[in-house]
Amino acid sequence: MKLALVTNYPPDKRPLSEYGFHLAKGLSMSNPDGEILVVSGHHKGHSNGELRAWEYGSPRIPFQVVKTLRQHSPDTVLINTHFTSWGGGLANFAGLFTPLAVKMAGFKTITLVHHLPQTIDAKRAGYKLTPLHHVAIDLACRAIASSDTVCFLLERDLEYFKKAYSPRRVELVQHGLLGNPAWCPPPSAPNVLTFGNWGRSKKPEPLLNIYQEGKVAGSLIVAGGGSHTRSGYMEGLRTKYDSVNISFTGYVPEDEVQHLFHWSQVVVFPYEENTGISGVLMQACQYGRIALLKRLPVFEQMVDRMNLVAYFYDDDGELEYALNTLLNSPEILIEGGRHNYESVRNLTMDKVAESYWSFTKEGAI
Repeated sequence: MKLALVTNYPPDKRPLSEYGFHLAKGLSMSNPDGEILVVSGHHKGHSNGELRAWEYGSPRIPFQVVKTLRQHSPDTVLINTHFTSWGGGLANFAGLFTPLAVKMAGFKTITLVHHLPQTIDAKRAGYKLTPLHHVAIDLACRAIASSDTVCFLLERDLEYFKKAYSPRRVELVQHGLLGNPAWCPPPSAPNVLTFGNWGRSKKPEPLLNIYQEGKVAGSLIVAGGGSHTRSGYMEGLRTKYDSVNISFTGYVPEDEVQHLFHWSQVVVFPYEENTGISGVLMQACQYGRIALLKRLPVFEQMVDRMNLVAYFYDDDGELEYALNTLLNSPEILIEGGRHNYESVRNLTMDKVAESYWSFTKEGAI
């Protein structure tokens, strides 16, 4: 069985690249007899063995993908996407028609959708949607619904899509872990980590203000880069919050992620909205840490679905109180972190990938 995975891919840092890397690895591990072809976009970095098919930001992406697929004739094509994966404006709109183009070219098609715009608060997420945007989103959803199987990570997305677009087959799948789970007890130092793609709905200022004003002891690391739509945002934060107990990492290479989580006692999520399953929350759990979360429906659903130990806050005052409480509660940090590790450690990507292989079997699509 030859399976083509269409995805952004490292060292490209575009949306879902890291997820694509771990999914490809999981697909290979879960079926050693299968052949995995990674079909990705062009970039200047070194090759990880992927087939570079499309120009990021080009409205011709669907045709470029189909051209490459025809050259290699996979049995099934798995497309890893969300609604901002392909570039800006017209290019992104065109890219969302890739599932339809692949299906029309005669390939069995599975599309994994990481979020739906219709189920999130677009304003809180940092997007301004016009009537034209809504029309474009609807057309893109109809193109995605042409897939033989459409997969979602959140039940709310699945239920909405199933009702609105009547796809051939729709499945709820696990997100999976980005790397191997690894437990270690939290350090004795009150270290706090926050991690994200900053600038739209993810803004660390509430947490930074608490540290700059000396309302909590210890050190804070702000990990991750800025949104490509907010040029200069992270540089501005570094200038404004210049403090010995605050550090900014920028982009975090894969081999440094585990160390960063194990350095921390608590992982804080100062997000105003989250568009889908949080890979960072999954990582916090797989490395045995407790999460302090802004109360958002997607986080509440994740915590409930996976039986996690997490703490919620509604405003900046509650954030400060909860953070100080957790940092002074070593038993909660140890026991809660261990519980989270046990809750997710079997969700390795090779286990998750078994679902996709099952969808490729005769009669499954």
